[in-house]
Amino acid sequence: MSEFNSMTVSAACRLLERPHTVATLDSQLVEWGIYSDIPSGSKPAKLVSLARAAIERNPQVPTEVGQVPLDRAIIQAVLGSLNSAQRSGDDWRKFIAGLRMDGFEVTGLPDEAEDEYPWMSSRETVSLELRRMLPTGATGLDVREAEDELSYLLKQHGFTNAASHLAQAVSAFSRGDWAASNAQIRTFYEDLFSKISDRLGGNPLASSAEKRTYLASADSGPFFFADYNEWESGRGRPSYVQGLWARLHPQGSHPGLSEEDDCAFRLQTVLIAARLFMRRFDRRVSSAP
Repeated sequence: MSEFNSMTVSAACRLLERPHTVATLDSQLVEWGIYSDIPSGSKPAKLVSLARAAIERNPQVPTEVGQVPLDRAIIQAVLGSLNSAQRSGDDWRKFIAGLRMDGFEVTGLPDEAEDEYPWMSSRETVSLELRRMLPTGATGLDVREAEDELSYLLKQHGFTNAASHLAQAVSAFSRGDWAASNAQIRTFYEDLFSKISDRLGGNPLASSAEKRTYLASADSGPFFFADYNEWESGRGRPSYVQGLWARLHPQGSHPGLSEEDDCAFRLQTVLIAARLFMRRFDRRVSSAP
């Protein structure tokens, strides 16, 4: 699997139009050794072809740090060529949001650079760098893999409403519409457990809160495990399921928290958690007589 999804790569290629002329773009293609693979035409047309080459074939290309996949070379070119005025608009938001979904963040952006280097008179002097949000190869924590597997399991078991809410949450996140994404994340989380409760024998007319309570003591055996502190069973311990639900419904302002950071946290956390519970549900129903 490529490190970067198609939205990230497409947005990155569109951003490359800003610092390049046709001549300098051709020079970059020659440097990467793929000039003959990109059809002639306008700058936007060349960049569309470049995006397709990265998404469909993703060859290794030479860079100053050695041979790297084309998609990574494109990402690094964007970070190294755009000035602060060019880092704005829908394509930039999609680029940053896509990187988040791929498990990366960009360090050295203006607000961060200003905090770390307050003596600098120009923010342009701080280079942007790509940094993994999680260690390479962290088992079970790849957000894109979680999204793919979760979407597959939801569709396999006919959880169409939950799958739709998840798709809308990811789509809103990619547009930078944090409020809409947060709303869809909450609805997805709620609908997921309601549908699992219905499938495991719960009362379909019960409230969503009652359905979550049922999953702690379902007729076929508890779906939420008290020993893992997933549910409070009168021992005065925290409950993960309800705690995450509360985290998805904060009240009041939260100074210092970026809307993007908060939304990314919610989406990534719910993706990983929901995959765990859907795997558990899949095993439960698959082993049923």
